[in-house]
Parts: sequence; C-alpha cells; structure tokens
Amino acid sequence: MSNARLTPRPIFWPVLLVPAAVQFVLHVLTNGSYGIFRDEYYYLACAERLAWGYVDQPPLSIWILAGWTAIFGDSIHAIRILPAVCGAALVVLSGAIAARLGGGRWAQAFAAVGSAIGAAGLVIAGFYSMNCFDLVLWAVAFYLLVVIAGTGDGRWWPWFGLVVGLGLFNKIGLAVLGMAVVAGLLLTEHRRQLADWRLYAGGALAAAFLAPYVLWNMASGWPTGEFISNAKQLKIVQAKESLKLVPPKKTAILVPRLFELEELSPIQKRLLELLRRFGTLPIQAVQEDYKLTRSAARRELGELIKLKLVQAVRDGRGQAFRLA
Repeated sequence: MSNARLTPRPIFWPVLLVPAAVQFVLHVLTNGSYGIFRDEYYYLACAERLAWGYVDQPPLSIWILAGWTAIFGDSIHAIRILPAVCGAALVVLSGAIAARLGGGRWAQAFAAVGSAIGAAGLVIAGFYSMNCFDLVLWAVAFYLLVVIAGTGDGRWWPWFGLVVGLGLFNKIGLAVLGMAVVAGLLLTEHRRQLADWRLYAGGALAAAFLAPYVLWNMASGWPTGEFISNAKQLKIVQAKESLKLVPPKKTAILVPRLFELEELSPIQKRLLELLRRFGTLPIQAVQEDYKLTRSAARRELGELIKLKLVQAVRDGRGQAFRLA
C-alpha cells in the first residue's frame, strides 16, 4: 500500500453522525421491548457488590453501571442508554478510521453505515455488558495505531497505553491486541518504534491498569483462570458434548450427577437444568415456564436454596436466581 493512499483525509462529519444518530434513536425507542436480558441481572447484582474484580471480568463496566444506576436508576431504559451511546460511538470511530486511512466521503460513509447495520454491533449495543465498552476501546486503539503507523509520531504511545489499559480493566481480551502490536513492531519496518521510550511508557500505563485485577485474582485463588478453563470445557462446546466433560472443582456449574438427588422434584430438576443453560433466571421466567403462581415458584426455588444448589442474585420485584 503506497503512502499516498494512507494520506489522511478530512472527516466528513455528516456521513458519520447521521447513521450514528439513527442507530442510537432506534435503540432508545426499542430497548424496552423484550425485558431485561439475563446477563443484565448479573451485572446489576455485581453493581451492588463493588470489588476489584469478578470471576469472569475486570471491574470497569461494573463500576460504571453502579455509578450510572445511582443517578438514573436501574430501569431497562436507563441501563441501556450507555450501550446505545457506545454503538453510536463505534459508528463514528469506524468512519474516522477510514478517513485516517485515506478514505474520502464515500469510504467514510460505507464504513459508518457498515458499522451501524452490522449484526454484532447492533446486538451488543442493545443491552448492557462489558462488551459494548470493549468494542469502542478496540476501535479507539485501532485509530491510534493508524495514527502512529502513518506518522511515526511516538507521542501517541502513552495515549495508546491508556486506552489499552482501560480496555484491560474492562475485559482482558484486549491483551490480544497488545501481543499483536508487539509482533507487528518486531516483524515490520515499524520496529524503529522500539527505540522510543514512550512506547514503554504506554506499556507500563496499560500494565498499571491491569495490576489491580491481577492482584485480586492472586488473593482470590485465580478464579478467572478457572472460569476460562470451565468455559472452554462446558460453555464453548456443543450441547451434546457438554455432558461428557469433567465438572469443575470450584465454580458452580451444574453437572448430570445433580439430577440423581432423590429429594428433588421434577420441577426442581428442570429448574437446575435451565439455570445451567441460561446462567440466571428471573422469577417471572419460572412462573411462565410452569404456569406457577409467584408463591409456588418461590417455594420451589426456596427448597433449592436450602439445599445450597441455588442462590438469589437480586431481590424485590425483579427477583433472579442462579446456581450457588
């Protein structure tokens, strides 16, 4: 690719802002149509128990949610404003990256519209999770890499480190980008950047953001490593294979032996199976699945709680339950 094609072009803001605004408005208008997603119950429960880390993720998205709900409440529309904003930001960033790569008005429009209608972005921007922030931070990091590669200006490395650090404090998957950057620097003409102290300052900044989560894992017996191992064995597999796997030692994931407990009723066994599959269930789902009254659903779940197989993760009208 020639340098001429990499010459940055001015950003045509209307072609970026229009699809971003359309996507945002559509999310706001439709976000309450299907009720709270099961993962959102988990995030809300975590937001009531702030910590430096959680079994499956670093704390940034949880901290943000805790602050947001403290001001705006935890209604479905309130908690989904932030992912809608992230979706719109991703649209703008996609167009901005195209401009930085030398794309004109049409290239920027295609990039922005493609981002606005892409299935993954639309889904992730439709409910609250760490993933909506993850997409935006990846996009900002890519933008900064394009700037550094195109200009050779090392002053952007600390900013890149800041973005990667925030990303790691949100989801550790961004470490893959860090490893890719190291490989790219070693194997291309950009290796001259290895002589710039600002590169290492950026790396140190990113590591500083990740350090509290690593220390929390050390103090807690490395639960994230066990979670990832369990996910590989019990989650990221086809359902027909999952029953053949060895159960984990610590993480509470349902295995077939629980169905052998004689004291469980057919309904309770079915509830445990559903919790294994879906992670968290609102009490309304239990009522609807078995045509039970609220008191009957509570009674069945209460027996499972006494047996220490299930625990409540949210109280009040939006009660939800998961495996203990």
